[in-house]
Amino acid sequence: MSGSLITFAFSIYFPFEWALTAFFEVLNMCDIGAGLRNLGNTCYMNSVLQCLTYTAPLANYFLTCEHSKRCVKKGFCMMCLMQKHIAQVKRIAGHFKQGRQEDAHEFLRYAVDALQQACLTGYDSLDRTTTFIHQVFGGYLRSEVRCLNCSGVSDTFDQFLDLQLDIKKANSVIEALKEYVRPENLGESCYKCSKCNKMVTATKTFSIHQPPNVLTLCLNRFDVFSENKISKMVTYPEFIDIHPYTSEKSEGTINYRLYAVLVHAGNTCNSGHYYCYVQAPNSKWYKMNDDCVTPVDINTVLKLEAYLLFYIRYELLYLPCLSNRIPTNLIPATPKHQQPPMRQPAGSGTAPM
Repeated sequence: MSGSLITFAFSIYFPFEWALTAFFEVLNMCDIGAGLRNLGNTCYMNSVLQCLTYTAPLANYFLTCEHSKRCVKKGFCMMCLMQKHIAQVKRIAGHFKQGRQEDAHEFLRYAVDALQQACLTGYDSLDRTTTFIHQVFGGYLRSEVRCLNCSGVSDTFDQFLDLQLDIKKANSVIEALKEYVRPENLGESCYKCSKCNKMVTATKTFSIHQPPNVLTLCLNRFDVFSENKISKMVTYPEFIDIHPYTSEKSEGTINYRLYAVLVHAGNTCNSGHYYCYVQAPNSKWYKMNDDCVTPVDINTVLKLEAYLLFYIRYELLYLPCLSNRIPTNLIPATPKHQQPPMRQPAGSGTAPM
């Protein structure tokens, strides 16, 4: 969904508190789960499923079995499948067939989208932002186009489930994020300003307008056309503050903690091998290489050629009471027909995507 205004849904079908209230029960767990058997080029699936398994809010939700109690979808349901996986991790391999090696990031997006669609079965598609999946992974990006002739600003907002970072010139995730939010010159006569009523020179700036509860970063290691891999070390922190990359101008911090890293070994996205590192509820790190599970330390985790990074909002881990917490962006202030826009654009126009 995109547009100059953000439309919020007014029926909360999937309260985020379902997962948060159970979070501390999972923190009391002390053991890592089982590995997943490789059925032939299924390492990309195994790695993604392990990262999703150790996404605490998602795992907690599945442990409540709330979805299966409500599910009205006939036939295959990704949410029901994941619920069974979380409950009985050893049996997940039987649900997949042997096939070609695929891109783990592509499979992650497919899996999350399938979870999203399963949540929406029986509901209006406009309620996408109320699904539990969106409340875990979803955020909003702001695209600000500024006319350099009249200084008019046009804002558009787009949902996102992960951020894809260009690492060709970046040696760290911090550098890549800075580049992501750096203003881009659209060039002369590339943007039509409605105020000026003509084609003008303008800049376009992306920023995180609404941070997600779980931040997924994809380091773009594969060339879109050749599929060749960018093999180099891109450093990333255990803790990250993304406030500098948001559209929020006031002082403050928005802190996240790393909990999973997915790695690719090989030269192209459709060859080689995928494996991951996850932080268990006991705070210890483990390498999940198909059915082989081995303990590792954080220093090892921070020295990998990462492909996907998973961070969780720090406050979700350490707030003393979460029983009544629902993200404020999902609480309507006025009836639907009276709802005000989130922000009225200062200007409008058209520009290339």
